Amino acid sequence: MSMTKHWGVMSTAQARRARPPGRLAAAVLFALGAAAAWTPARADDDAFTVLHSFSQLVDGALPVGIVRASDGNFYGTTSVGGSGGVRLGTVFRYTAAGDYRVLHTFADTADGHGPDAGVIEGGDGALYGTTVVGGASDKGTVFRIGKDGTTSLLHSFDGSDGEQPHATVMQASDGNFYGTTSKGGAKGLGTVFRLTPAGALTLLHSFSGDDGQTPYGDLVQGDDGTLYGTTYQGGAHKLGTVFRIAADGSGYALLHSFSGPPDALGPQSGLVKAADGSFYGTAGGGPTGYGIVYRITAAGTLSVLHALDGHAEGGLPIAKLLIGADGALYGTASQGGDDAGDGTVFRVTPSGTFAVLHTFDGDDGRWPQAVLAQGSDGLLYGAAYSGGANGDGTLFRVAATAGDVAVVATPVLSPAGGSFTAAQSVTITDATTGAAIHYSTDGSTPTGASALYTGPITIASTTTLKAIATASGYQDSAVITATYTIATDAGSGPGSGSGSGSGGGAIGLALLLPLLAGVLARRRPR
Repeated sequence: MSMTKHWGVMSTAQARRARPPGRLAAAVLFALGAAAAWTPARADDDAFTVLHSFSQLVDGALPVGIVRASDGNFYGTTSVGGSGGVRLGTVFRYTAAGDYRVLHTFADTADGHGPDAGVIEGGDGALYGTTVVGGASDKGTVFRIGKDGTTSLLHSFDGSDGEQPHATVMQASDGNFYGTTSKGGAKGLGTVFRLTPAGALTLLHSFSGDDGQTPYGDLVQGDDGTLYGTTYQGGAHKLGTVFRIAADGSGYALLHSFSGPPDALGPQSGLVKAADGSFYGTAGGGPTGYGIVYRITAAGTLSVLHALDGHAEGGLPIAKLLIGADGALYGTASQGGDDAGDGTVFRVTPSGTFAVLHTFDGDDGRWPQAVLAQGSDGLLYGAAYSGGANGDGTLFRVAATAGDVAVVATPVLSPAGGSFTAAQSVTITDATTGAAIHYSTDGSTPTGASALYTGPITIASTTTLKAIATASGYQDSAVITATYTIATDAGSGPGSGSGSGSGGGAIGLALLLPLLAGVLARRRPR
């Protein structure tokens, strides 16, 4: 059986034939057709490689998550299949070269079955994850597995403390694990919990509906130590929320209640935290009705980075985003991409520039729902839920840039930085026609949301200036950085001030020039 997020349980054969789980209304829209306003740039398919095609009775089927671990290998889960008489999902390992090995096959009550999310690597080097059902009460589990396959059960949910965890856990700065369950708790609408490495569970919050319900995504810890997450339903409009809660369970607050198009609805993935402390996520709905990539601050200000068109770009993003080494966001759309509707891999910059990296055709996978991982080679690694040689899903590798998408020229600063004795008026130009220039003077990395350059910038004290250029249909430029050291102390010592007075810079220079001329004369070629 394959555990899906909100369609419940379906067979593997049904999963192969069905649309991606949980998208009935949107699937109808796809059947009616979605007009593509433009065709986004995409990489050559030579940049895409299928590393493994799953076979249910051998090594699992319907992969739902992967992670790159500290040993450089990738680890993940399948929601069904595996070897032996009991085939209730697996934990697997594979290398960048595609070498695949099953580490564990789940066996129901012993350690759970039907994982619907990948694993994480704990501080001890072991892997941690959840299963949707199974365990002592058949309501789901949290498990630990070593990289050698040694598995132990940390907790079996009993309903009162949660039921059916669809998200993996996260390890916070205090060393404990935190997670969500989609059901159970005081109201039966889901929970937030804390679990010690030894397996002691504390219920932190039971959802009530008005404050959200049915969380499917994992949690993330903010710079302030607070935990942030999403719910698929509930909130003011009953269409999902973004929330925060302290690690001790106090201070629960809604940051945003989704209200449906043109706003989004039903987020199924958790958030990722950017270097500036803000968060990024995906949700359904939005201006086009086919899903969005959004940014939300810790204070709850939400903005749409990009609304997917449901056609060439793909639609209905389910998976959590990945922040790449270049600062761009990488994700997957579970549908769309072409007439077959098998999904896409995409890249979007923090300023909203969007590019398709790959369109699935079924033979190479379909309906990707797992978060991507980036290898040490800079390439992206991921899993497609279905499709491939056996129809049971694939593992793939794809380049992280769209090969034919031009990059905006790097801005030019004038003057280019250095030491000065007076305030400077700095101009910024860019060679790309129509490019918008954004800058920062506080040391932060600029994005498309940073201050817009409209004219010369006056720098009167020592400042680090950074600038980036963006343009529609282009990848953002590289960041240009320059430090302007302004020496405002006009002292009377050698080399200081304007050079007036005894011992001043002008006198020192007058004495130095003849000596320098003599040295140059002696080194001039004969």
